[in-house]
Amino acid sequence: MYSCEHDLSAEVIPKKRKKEQKQVIYKNEVIKGARVKGKEYLHYKGIQVNQRTIGEPCRCRSCCFDKIPGGERQEIFDTFYALETKNEQDTYMQALIECSEISRK
Repeated sequence: MYSCEHDLSAEVIPKKRKKEQKQVIYKNEVIKGARVKGKEYLHYKGIQVNQRTIGEPCRCRSCCFDKIPGGERQEIFDTFYALETKNEQDTYMQALIECSEISRK
């Protein structure tokens, strides 16, 4: 007959080292990160996409562009594109939006 102690000592398995995970940066992740941050990047089809800039003033009746001074507008723009993810950008935009009643005729 076999003894229990002998069986346990013979079955000791040495611990294996855990493999380190490779940090692979995929092309689409680089493109997505540049797009979210508003930086210049090369599109996956090879098209050059320019850096985001503040566009031309709108011509609406509210005169939105005239209500916000240029320095403050640039600060909002820079703060928005400094955020890391799209979700953070969405949250920032929601915090800036103010709801107002619609005047009816």
